Amino acid sequence: MEQKSNTFLETQPIGRLMVKYAVPCVISLLVAALYNIVDQIFIANADYLGAYGNAANTVVFPLTVVALAIAVMIGDGCCAFVSISLGAGRKEDAHKSVGSAVLLCVTVSVALMAVYLIFRDAILTMFGGRVNEETFVQAQEYFFWIALGIPFYMFGQALNPIIRSDGSPQFAMASTLAGAVVNIILDPVFIFVFRWGMMGAAVATVLGQILTAVLAIWYGPDIPLSAFVVIIKLFQIILSIACGITAGALPIMGYNYGARLYSRVKETFRLVVLSTLTVCVVATVLFESVPLVFVRMFGSDGGELYTNFAIGCLRIYLSLVIFTCLQKACAMFLQSIGHAKAAVPLSVLRDVLLIVLAILMPMRMGIMGILWSAPVADLIAMVITAVVVARVWRAMGADAQPVGQTETVLQTTRPGVIVTIAREHGSAGKRVGQLVAEKLGVPCYYKEMTALAAQESGLAREFISGINSDENAVMRDLYLSTNVVQQAIAAQDKAINMIADAGSCVIVGRAADYVLRERDNVVRVFVHAPRDYRVKKVMEMYGDSEAEGKKSIARSDAARGAYYKSISGRDWGDPHQYELSVDSSIGPEKTAELICAYVDRA
Repeated sequence: MEQKSNTFLETQPIGRLMVKYAVPCVISLLVAALYNIVDQIFIANADYLGAYGNAANTVVFPLTVVALAIAVMIGDGCCAFVSISLGAGRKEDAHKSVGSAVLLCVTVSVALMAVYLIFRDAILTMFGGRVNEETFVQAQEYFFWIALGIPFYMFGQALNPIIRSDGSPQFAMASTLAGAVVNIILDPVFIFVFRWGMMGAAVATVLGQILTAVLAIWYGPDIPLSAFVVIIKLFQIILSIACGITAGALPIMGYNYGARLYSRVKETFRLVVLSTLTVCVVATVLFESVPLVFVRMFGSDGGELYTNFAIGCLRIYLSLVIFTCLQKACAMFLQSIGHAKAAVPLSVLRDVLLIVLAILMPMRMGIMGILWSAPVADLIAMVITAVVVARVWRAMGADAQPVGQTETVLQTTRPGVIVTIAREHGSAGKRVGQLVAEKLGVPCYYKEMTALAAQESGLAREFISGINSDENAVMRDLYLSTNVVQQAIAAQDKAINMIADAGSCVIVGRAADYVLRERDNVVRVFVHAPRDYRVKKVMEMYGDSEAEGKKSIARSDAARGAYYKSISGRDWGDPHQYELSVDSSIGPEKTAELICAYVDRA
């Protein structure tokens, strides 16, 4: 940053200086805090958003305050150090501290954005976003775009006090006001004219924040910042290549893992690792041997100081880019084979470590601590990831033999009604379905659906059977989004339609009511029961204790709800989605009779 002469701080009256500095500071902070409030004003006056939109905005507000607090902490800390250094005549120290603050802000803001995007639903739930479904959906939409703008928001707010310390409080205030004005202008345009809803409010906010950040960059290009931009661009290029290699192999690994052909999974991953290593080794050799080529690629007019600093940054920060890429590849590999509980924490492990180290290491090493925090984070993350992958690798063992995968034959029946039965865990819904089928004289399908799906897809029957289980409760949403699980769901949906094409029948579970939603001959039934009744049933069926029964019901119902939500976008168990919702505590036999009576009248 181009420091100005601040000697007037020694001579001008204190009162005048307070007005010059304090008033713009107050205005800047108020404007920063008002972004969300301005959105809320326009959202509240949009008829199609109303109270739900207001509630969604309120849920997200504390999360923007967290980002603001971190940015202000970095900016104010730097501001204080710069001011002290300039007062003592130590301009070089002031310059280094600005570089440290910029690098720290960029690192932390990108990591915070990643955490917000990856754990969006869990974070919103923690802050009360699930008060109802409409609020949650709108909060998801608003938060997604706000999270994308976090780096710009934090950068602009962190640079604001630093610019003040450079003797330009009016510019600092003007840059913040400019962003707020853009937000105020675009909010009504996006919300009322384009009718973009929560997305419109969020995009207007982010565009204002981008303007503030751009003005901050325009005010004072800094050597550490410029050098760091070079590093980030190179880092992104190499990481994109490595992730692209792994992403291309995900369907291969996922399919073969589902088919229990573990040798093919291992062979594919070995090729991924070898390809990634080749790319990263070549890149590392070039970065370490001819860094000047890459520095000049992004501009060569920074002078000797810039060039020397950029070369040092590049060599240190990217020294272990091999581990960075391998660690990301391992996390993606685990995701491809359905190990979401391990994949998600590992995917953000390096970024979390980087934040912690980027805060701690500069305390002893100054700006160099930030640079060295990257290879240290890479090393630690790689070691931890290697241990996890090694365990999964050993657990896969040899290829499973297709024993018991006997072909399931569809039973062709008379044309007629198809009864789909969704049920709460412990409500005896499966038994009810069997009784209904017996009374109607039609086949009942339960596990047969997964067998047919296995035959159609080549995936293991056990794998398809477990896609809506509670084993991945911690990271259900991400687990259900993996390629292999989506492939299993598609195969299962095809099997359900094949069953329906064969004639009248009863289908239990597997979201068949939604899969067959376009058919007119479907009666959709939801079987439920009081919690105490279901706990008692689970205890009888599985020999669980009462506490175990309660936990089993909670986990299973949550998993079924998440599965249904992921494929339909609807709430599982909502009575408006079914022709009949029955309390099975009257007994399976009477419940089946009631359903049959309804079918006869339908």
